[in-house]
Amino acid sequence: HMIARELHDELGQSVTAMRSMALSIAQRMHALDPQAEAAARLIADESSRLYDAMHGMIPRLTPLLLDNFGLTEALRDLVERTRLSQPGLRLTLNIELGQSVLSSDAALALYRAAQEGISNALRHGQAQALLLAVEGSATTVSLRLQDDGQGMPADWSDRAGHYGLRWLADRVEALGGALV
Repeated sequence: HMIARELHDELGQSVTAMRSMALSIAQRMHALDPQAEAAARLIADESSRLYDAMHGMIPRLTPLLLDNFGLTEALRDLVERTRLSQPGLRLTLNIELGQSVLSSDAALALYRAAQEGISNALRHGQAQALLLAVEGSATTVSLRLQDDGQGMPADWSDRAGHYGLRWLADRVEALGGALV
């Protein structure tokens, strides 16, 4: 968790600042020194690649986050990162896990369900508002995601691509749950 947050906050901020400075230098050098401008643009491009690579690592650190801090903290982190990357989105998180005791496989499946649901709502549904609710008792845990998007096309399951929901359904069923 700390590693993911440090990557995001510290490294992300530094890399973004480096890119801005390089672009500023490139603009100033445009007419004065084409070689210096090209070098500055190269630094800006490399900074962008580093930022993208870093963002690619953060989700892979999730199992570490779950094992060390639990599902509640992992979902809070996911919601916080989603809010930062989607400033216009209204995203509400309600977690009431009560006496639930989750295996690491169940916690990871619930986390991936939230991740996939949020991603689909934004990418396919153009949602502006989302509610992620996780409720638990001693015997069951449910995760509900509601959004104001346009929903999936009726024939979505026949289309190529859309593997995320199928894989998620398989994973949930293997744990004795259901995706509805």
